[in-house]
Amino acid sequence: YTLTADKLLVRSGMFHWKIPLDSIISAEFTSNPLSSPAWSLKRIRINYRRKSGRRSFLLISPKDRSCFLRDLADSWPELDLVYDQRVERRARPVDAPGTDS
Repeated sequence: YTLTADKLLVRSGMFHWKIPLDSIISAEFTSNPLSSPAWSLKRIRINYRRKSGRRSFLLISPKDRSCFLRDLADSWPELDLVYDQRVERRARPVDAPGTDS
């Protein structure tokens, strides 16, 4: 897993994913054994939007999950770390009624 200035690059065998950081909705700890081999129960689920607008997710298993979430939150200004267990997109401020933007 590699974090660049604007992308999360994931490579697994012959598969490659390039996820723009501005498309990430959230990232959180997960340990659902139904969709993974037994040796990778401790994973991070990356929820993101594809170019088509559809939501998708990717499961990754970094060695230090907490450190990876901190690095992810530090890599993009719109992402915030919540309780060292989840990264969420910062809510955009809503303009007050009657004000011009």
